[in-house]
Amino acid sequence: MLAQILNDHAYPAYAIDQNQQLAYLNDACRRALGDAADELLGMKCRYHAAGQLPPRQQQAADLAPPPDVFAGLRMEVPLTLPTGDGHSSAYSVQFSPLQCDGGAFGALAICYPQVGAGEGTQADQRHDQLRVWRRSWRKRFATSRLIGESESISRVRRQIALSSTTRLPVVIFGPAGSGREHAARTVCYALHGEGSGPVISIRGELMDAELIQSAVRSFVRRCKEADDASNASLILLDADQLPGDAQSELFHLLRLIDMDLRIVSTARQSLLEVAEHGKFREDLAFQLSTIEIALPPLCDRPEDIPLLSQALIEQHNLEGAKQLRGLTEHAADVLLDYDWPGNIDELAAVIAEAAAATDSVWVDAEHLPKKIRHARDAKRFAAKPAEPIQLDAFLAQVEEELIRRALEQTKGNKSKAAELLSVSRARLHRRLEASESDSEPSDG
Repeated sequence: MLAQILNDHAYPAYAIDQNQQLAYLNDACRRALGDAADELLGMKCRYHAAGQLPPRQQQAADLAPPPDVFAGLRMEVPLTLPTGDGHSSAYSVQFSPLQCDGGAFGALAICYPQVGAGEGTQADQRHDQLRVWRRSWRKRFATSRLIGESESISRVRRQIALSSTTRLPVVIFGPAGSGREHAARTVCYALHGEGSGPVISIRGELMDAELIQSAVRSFVRRCKEADDASNASLILLDADQLPGDAQSELFHLLRLIDMDLRIVSTARQSLLEVAEHGKFREDLAFQLSTIEIALPPLCDRPEDIPLLSQALIEQHNLEGAKQLRGLTEHAADVLLDYDWPGNIDELAAVIAEAAAATDSVWVDAEHLPKKIRHARDAKRFAAKPAEPIQLDAFLAQVEEELIRRALEQTKGNKSKAAELLSVSRARLHRRLEASESDSEPSDG
């Protein structure tokens, strides 16, 4: 009966069962989704918008309601319904919980043309921002750690977009945990995805001359045997940790290879700067550093932390049955007060721990690790720097105050005041003269 009513409905409607699988599409929804409709039925609808899924799975994720609905809450939120032709339509969606067997909830969604739907919470707005990032950076590796609106990360994205269109060597450097390897893979895959050509990754500190020769020659040979030498890339991780003999071997090896092998390197700092200090072979540093991309530490772009956190939370939604909506604003404020010495890797670990700790659809401040919460308290109640104490001036003030009190008690009798202070009358007289001299205005 309900299915018949919904089929007659003029606007798209769909249902998700208690296992978060798409269970029903009405005729209007099928028309909106096009050829994708039948493929989407039965797929999981995870609350995830960051764009690291195959296209059909991402379309299913776009249909997911806020996790509160599976907890029994009725909600109305803006939603962009993906269409089969790669475009989308904006709707205001009413999500109603459907109680299933065993007391678990599914969801019924009815879509109406968007006419002034509420903006939702800030977590909802971040979720929609992730949709925008996904549509502008569709390829794999393109969003999860390059998300943000700060000028520094925007510059990095522009540099990566430019680097992906050329075969010139690129070196990506930044502090530990800043996403160097992720950025290197983005450079390799941003233009054509994983079909862009064969890629090999080697880690600098594990190499010696013999190992690096064997790894590179073997990779080149396999590419040629498979007739897949075009667009081949070598990712040299932690190039600044490459031993001296391996540096020399790589320099000569790259000059001998008769194949267009692109090199994308990562390092903690510019290889050119390392070479200036005599800790890296200068000619190899120049050969690897045609394009340099500097990744900023997370503490230099705090405005990106809430959106990055939302992306990491939604990544967690993909990996387990628990579906989270996002950070509370209190939790976001606590994260913003932390300095993040471990950068994005540390943020990812904190979000994973907090996601495991919460038993609701929100990550609140109480779910964050103690070190994060305590860091905020330490800043709030930080001890003020000690002010210098001028001992002579302080003692002089104390002496003047004691003399004043003694003279008050003796009604100005200096002999009795000296006796009260246990000093000679002559000493008291000298101190009074010095005090009067200090208080007289200068002639200048």
